[in-house]
Amino acid sequence: MVDDHVSDDGLPWLGDRIRSLRIDRDIPLTELARRAKISRSYLYELEREDSDQRPVPTAVVLYRLARELGVSVADLVEPEPPRVADLRDKDIPHGLLEAAGELGLSRSDVRHLASIRFRGQQPQSAGRWKLLIQQLELSLPLDTQAQERARRGDEQ
Repeated sequence: MVDDHVSDDGLPWLGDRIRSLRIDRDIPLTELARRAKISRSYLYELEREDSDQRPVPTAVVLYRLARELGVSVADLVEPEPPRVADLRDKDIPHGLLEAAGELGLSRSDVRHLASIRFRGQQPQSAGRWKLLIQQLELSLPLDTQAQERARRGDEQ
């Protein structure tokens, strides 16, 4: 049996991530605890800034929190991807470099793409990277249309 009050620093970002997602979604601490079927004090302890004193949640607790926050468990427990400015050449997946060469992407585009994660993972093959890049390019008009609708709404 796992003790919910064991402390560990194996996921030092977890409490910050839970708190940030909860605040972004405008969910009070008490409400998230109720929905996730955990005590308010336990959630408070998870979100504490003092990571040496944070409890380690069970898989069930992580699942419930992720579900109520509208993210995957991986989104909670995976470390943040490196910021674009912090990426080094060795951090860029080989498949992305290959796809970038074939598509003629700039170094800046490659560095930005290297920070993309979906459910905690990145594409690895050049084929998946090319598909992702092509879909991003094809979807650009959607943003333009949305911006145009928003602008027209502001004028009315």
